[in-house]
Amino acid sequence: PEATVTMVFGLLSPDGTFDYFNAGHPPLVLLRSDGRIERLSSTGLILSSALAHFPRKVGQVHLEPGDRLVTYTDG
Repeated sequence: PEATVTMVFGLLSPDGTFDYFNAGHPPLVLLRSDGRIERLSSTGLILSSALAHFPRKVGQVHLEPGDRLVTYTDG
């Protein structure tokens, strides 16, 4: 049977730039230090050999001191 996988991968640079790839996983939640809430939505489809030819995008956001990044899963 065909297996499907969701995943999130991110890189945080010293200047606060966070580059992320989200393949069908629930969105990351960014809690800003001023109380705002942002959802960092998927940048690609689930991982599957059947979908290997679809392009993948990388999202980017800037994190400030005091911001918190929350990850979670539905499984």
